[in-house]
Amino acid sequence: MQPWKFAERILHVASIAELEAIVAQSVKQLGFEHHTYVAKMQSSVAANSSDYYQLQNLSREAWQTLYGDWQSSDRQATDARFLHARAGLPATAWSVAAGVAHTRSDLARNARGLLRAADSVGLRGGVTIPIWSPGIRTGLMTLSTRATSNLRELVPTVAPALYLASCLSASVQRLLGASAHTLTLSEREREILHWVAIGKSSWDISRILALSEATVNYHLQRAAKRLHVRGRQAACARALALNFISL
Repeated sequence: MQPWKFAERILHVASIAELEAIVAQSVKQLGFEHHTYVAKMQSSVAANSSDYYQLQNLSREAWQTLYGDWQSSDRQATDARFLHARAGLPATAWSVAAGVAHTRSDLARNARGLLRAADSVGLRGGVTIPIWSPGIRTGLMTLSTRATSNLRELVPTVAPALYLASCLSASVQRLLGASAHTLTLSEREREILHWVAIGKSSWDISRILALSEATVNYHLQRAAKRLHVRGRQAACARALALNFISL
């Protein structure tokens, strides 16, 4: 399933309740039964007295087992998921049978207890995405399943799950009161992001706009920097959420 199918709806929802419903549909389409999104927001972003936000559909038992004290500074200082995110490591797949892909060896060992905990509540595999976004101090999203523990089946879902998490983060910040008035994009940056958002490569865009491919990539990097995100997909998600571009 292409993540673009739900991107427009996720990025333009009018309420947190609507966002939660559409995310649940998106996760199901990706082949997962459960999802968890947790984030410690910057105090200037949160619209209420709490600077924590969570969205999840785990059972009470699974939530308490895997995330019950996630807001604790002690937990975040020792939890392999948060340490993976803070180390700047990429989104990764994991399974109770094969461990965690694309992480450091010490974090893989640290994660063994979490994998046993996941297994104890019937979760056999999934993907975990570190959240890097302006207004979020610490965050991650995990999609999990009871259906497989085969990493070869799970790894191809990492990329669409990463895009889903980027769209979700953009909308969470918008709905919780994130201010966009200091963010700007040039007309060229908007134009290039629009073409990226509809699936064009840098080479395609260079032909369309009569620019060099290096110039296209320069504008993409500059746009991402202006939007305080990493990568072209995250830049597209942020630009769409802030109505700088449309599909």
